[in-house]
Amino acid sequence: MASYPDSWSSLHFPNVRWELLEYLKDATDPKMLEDRHELKFLVHFIFDDHDFGPDANAMIGYALLDSEEAGLLNVFVRSLDTMIGPAGKPYPASFPNVPEVCAKAEAALHLLVSRGIPK
Repeated sequence: MASYPDSWSSLHFPNVRWELLEYLKDATDPKMLEDRHELKFLVHFIFDDHDFGPDANAMIGYALLDSEEAGLLNVFVRSLDTMIGPAGKPYPASFPNVPEVCAKAEAALHLLVSRGIPK
């Protein structure tokens, strides 16, 4: 079993943070974002299972350490939300902003990883 870094000791749900890291890593891959089946899992995790969207500040202390992390996650979530279109409607035929979403995921992932990862 992995152990969480000391920097995560203040979090109520470090397991959610760990899962978030995996989803952000996946979201850096354009092929994953274009795979509608895989995309569905990411969208469900971000918007349905947890309160990362529309304002990740609600997750500070639960899965995020501070407002800097929440800010980068908000940028990623807004970009993802724009890509998939309105809730309850089918995904658009194509996703022209995939590179932007990947870049936003990479920025958020980089910051979160710099604060420690499980060993």
